[in-house]
Amino acid sequence: MNILFITNKKINPIIGGIERSTETLASALSKSYGHKCHSAYTQRIEAEPWAYGKEYLLSKGQESNQLTKIIHDANIDVIIAQGSDDAVTRLVKNIRHSSNSKKGCTFIYSFRGMPGFEIANPLPKVLFFRLIHRQNTVQNIKNLAIGILNPIAHKLFILFLRKKYRPAYDNADKVVLLSNRYIDDYAKYAGVKNDGRICSINNSLVFNNLFDFRNYDEIKRHEVLWVGRFNDQTKRFSEVLKAWQLIERTGKFNDWTLRIVGYGEDEKYFYHLVKKLNLKKVIYEGHSESLPYYKTASIFLMTSAYEGFGNVLTESLQNAVVPIAFDSYKALHDIIENGVNGFVSPNKNRKLFSERVMQVMTDSKLRKRLASNGLSSIEKFKIEHIASQWNNLIIDCTQRNLLIK
Repeated sequence: MNILFITNKKINPIIGGIERSTETLASALSKSYGHKCHSAYTQRIEAEPWAYGKEYLLSKGQESNQLTKIIHDANIDVIIAQGSDDAVTRLVKNIRHSSNSKKGCTFIYSFRGMPGFEIANPLPKVLFFRLIHRQNTVQNIKNLAIGILNPIAHKLFILFLRKKYRPAYDNADKVVLLSNRYIDDYAKYAGVKNDGRICSINNSLVFNNLFDFRNYDEIKRHEVLWVGRFNDQTKRFSEVLKAWQLIERTGKFNDWTLRIVGYGEDEKYFYHLVKKLNLKKVIYEGHSESLPYYKTASIFLMTSAYEGFGNVLTESLQNAVVPIAFDSYKALHDIIENGVNGFVSPNKNRKLFSERVMQVMTDSKLRKRLASNGLSSIEKFKIEHIASQWNNLIIDCTQRNLLIK
């Protein structure tokens, strides 16, 4: 079949989870099932050419005509819109209109976030820091207003979510979420009862190979790792640094380091906090390929306010790195089984979080057992399993559409 992936940004696997997952899925569908995978996007960025078919830049205001032309020129059978941002969700009616121009053309909307993430409370400290340093002033004033109004305007925000979520449900043949645990929330925010149109498929592993556990003692170091985008409103790297301050203050872990791999708009805030908290054992690697750091790290930290799935957790598990995470979103429990392959700590409880980290740092037998269990727990996330689920969904939807249309 000919499949068209629609994303906000041109696919560059190193810039984010959506892009990396799309690349991995397209590769598997192409190699294992013979599908031709094309790419259309609304924002051009620096990236290698799309390797699995043709690629197209969509122009604002012309998307419907462009998509109709693409569908017929490339004989598109399936459209998969990937994303949860406004750039993708605003296109759902255009996509439906264009897909109706070809008999049997299927439209699948893949919602890549946590339902309701749009109304998560922003962090005032980082917003004020951005404003003081004149970073994206208009957007941060808007975010600050959302944080102030959220407690008193919650019903208005729910209406906003319904306006955003309902069109995808009404126009797509299937809405695919990242976890079964999200289905009720998406239905609630969209204001619908799930009639089977909403389903879920987890993200797959991104790295090709699993860590060879026979080399654990030789390769692993006393390193704690954080990988992510420097956006403190969502990723809350400030919580990692503040928890690490509690660990450094004990004076018991001077042979351990915290390694940070990432980039983003709050990089200045990161430097500010490292200096303010007087941290001595933090190493910043910048915007780098993360795999080499997973290989040598022993513990991974996640303190995000929310995630859609949390690729960094499966990335850590497949590299025998023990994840310790705040309990801040439901899909987390698809990945971490508390006390078996990692630890889930009460959300926002920095003291308990740091104590759990120190427990794993101190107990090498526990650390090694959790790492070994982690490697065993990720079989279900291998790309062959996830691609098979997608292939079955694509075939089922297409056959049903051909019968109906």
